[in-house]
Amino acid sequence: ERFVTSMQRGRYGLQKRLKTRIISDKVFNTKGELMSMAKWQCLECAYMYNPEKGDKSQNVPPGTPFEKLPKTWRCPECKVSIQKYGVFVRRD
Repeated sequence: ERFVTSMQRGRYGLQKRLKTRIISDKVFNTKGELMSMAKWQCLECAYMYNPEKGDKSQNVPPGTPFEKLPKTWRCPECKVSIQKYGVFVRRD
């Protein structure tokens, strides 16, 4: 069991995101909700986001599920926005 707290650069500087609790392969936020640790693939360039590794290029710590990525996050390979509908698909 381990805890991960991530920081997010927001409108008012750095802000804490939800602390997540990781128990083996299951991840829970502080509200006790189970969060997905599935991999997601960018259909533009085939980049695979792995929540266990995070994204060092955009300061996303390991243990951050795809659903909890900041809205400003972009694919590190092709720079497509996470907000573009239908570009990222879940790969279990």
